[in-house]
Amino acid sequence: MPRLAHATLQRLAEYGGFFLHDPDVLGEDPDDATALAASRTTMIAATTHRAYLQTAQRAVSVHITLEVWDTEPTAAADWEERHEVTLTCPTGRLLIENIGDGPIPLDPHGQRELTLPPGTTRINLRAYASGSDTGDEVERITMQHSTASFDEFRAHLRALDGRERYLLQAWPIEVH
Repeated sequence: MPRLAHATLQRLAEYGGFFLHDPDVLGEDPDDATALAASRTTMIAATTHRAYLQTAQRAVSVHITLEVWDTEPTAAADWEERHEVTLTCPTGRLLIENIGDGPIPLDPHGQRELTLPPGTTRINLRAYASGSDTGDEVERITMQHSTASFDEFRAHLRALDGRERYLLQAWPIEVH
């Protein structure tokens, strides 16, 4: 069960989240609002063509690792949360976007999508999270340093960059 592709990124979660989808599936899905609302309590939720990943906060960057496997990977250890959804990717490509800020480059050369195994159109997407207490820490820093200079306040927040982490593992659904 080899890992076929992966990308690691660190980004601010514009509007508190990210979504993953096939880049050729455009337009709204009637279930978008329901899935987005559900992701606020379950971390990740999906419609037919989009998965929404909700972060614990939006003030500091989060660390995301996205992996594509040829079969279901072994469960990862030492994560605080784990949830799984199913997603349809008709072209066999997977893109991650920042809600409100567009596609996120996955490497320094500007690659924006990961390719799924040949013939894959439906995937399982397992999401792991740790550092969910980062939101509480951001609030604490905000209260403690409300009278600090902007630079001092930002320095305190920057110390939290990457502490909130996500691992997203995708693999094909076997069709029988």
